Amino acid sequence: MVCGVIDIGANSIRLSIYSVEENAARLLLNKKETAGLASYVKNRKLSQKGVDKACAVLNDFKNILTNLNITSYYAFATASLRNIANTEEAILYIRAHTDIRVDVLSGEEEAMLGFAGAVRESGIQNGMMIDVGGGSTEVVGFRGVEVTAASSMPVGSLNLFTKHVKKLLPSEIELRNISIDIIEQLVMLHGYGIAPIRKIIGIGGTVRAAAKLGNEYFGYPEDCTMMRTEGIGQILKHYRDRDGKVMKTILLVAPERVHTLIPGLDIMFNVAQYFGAETIIANKYSIREGYVNKRIIGGDSNNAASKTAGDEIYTEPGTVMAEIQ
Repeated sequence: MVCGVIDIGANSIRLSIYSVEENAARLLLNKKETAGLASYVKNRKLSQKGVDKACAVLNDFKNILTNLNITSYYAFATASLRNIANTEEAILYIRAHTDIRVDVLSGEEEAMLGFAGAVRESGIQNGMMIDVGGGSTEVVGFRGVEVTAASSMPVGSLNLFTKHVKKLLPSEIELRNISIDIIEQLVMLHGYGIAPIRKIIGIGGTVRAAAKLGNEYFGYPEDCTMMRTEGIGQILKHYRDRDGKVMKTILLVAPERVHTLIPGLDIMFNVAQYFGAETIIANKYSIREGYVNKRIIGGDSNNAASKTAGDEIYTEPGTVMAEIQ
């Protein structure tokens, strides 16, 4: 079976196409559009312009799926549609203008599905996973393949930028306020124990971009996936000192994240410091692989009920799912 998975994030919307055979998925195609939905949120509501932006990207992706004769596809949203006051109105509008039903994941579901994707080939038996997104950051503690704690913090690389930064780049005071916001969320986490967590698995575009930045900045091999917390701290310090090398390197390796990567690095640094982690390891897998493994291969989607305008919709293979939280 060939199927598509659309991930509607706060910063970008991604279409991934997989070949699923014998309970294993292989990525065939990955396409990303930077939509920046978090920047269209005012007074906790996604604006009409923001919803229309989402619809335009989704219709483009739907055309790709149609041209490839792919009829089985799934769409889910994370903090982009979860952390707004008009979630139901937004997904109903999207349904009406794209004929796509959107599965809005809860914070815990996002954390668990991210973990399901990240544990593949990680080689780490005990530790923590973080998923730094545009609108939220998921934190999962684990032992072996068992989750010991899972949380979602409403701080992401794009919504921190939108909330705190007036121009293109955060000033020293704005970066300090970003750190305060992150730490306030960290101290509210529970269930992760008090022993230092030496290694953190990181997933998501921000983490992968941070690894590219670190490799280029410090002259490490391009395929290096390990970032030392100390190194992330050095980059942030050099940025505060207005070392032009930091921004030049960001423009070289991740120009589309020029405004969000510094807030994203600050999330990674504060999480690592809070839990005493020495390294963050960038993982190539993501929540989309977890979604395929758990919701499509695992069949969880067949048991997922959702409510739309008072009606219950039960999903079946070959349909696009919806779940309004």
